[in-house]
Amino acid sequence: YRSNLGAARRYTPCETMPKHDEFDALVARHTPALLAFARRLTGNRSDAEDLTQETWLAAYAARGRFQRRSAVTTWLMGIAWRRCRSTTPTP
Repeated sequence: YRSNLGAARRYTPCETMPKHDEFDALVARHTPALLAFARRLTGNRSDAEDLTQETWLAAYAARGRFQRRSAVTTWLMGIAWRRCRSTTPTP
C-alpha cells in the first residue's frame, strides 16, 4: 500500500477519526504496528496481512463511530483482536 507519507500527522486520543481524505495518513502511520500485532495473533505473515487488511476495511467503514474514549491505536487493535477471535476456530 502506498500512501502520502508527507501528510502523516499524529492523532491524539481526544481527536475524532479523520475523514476520508486523511485516512491514508492514518494507514501509513499505524500499519506497521497493526501488522506486527496481527502477526502475533495469527502466527504467520500471510494471515497477518489478511487480518490487517480486514481491520482497515472495518475501521474505514466504522470511522464515523470512533469515540474519543481511547487512542486510535487502541481502537484499531481492538478491531483486529475481535476479527481474529471471530474467525479463529475454537478447539
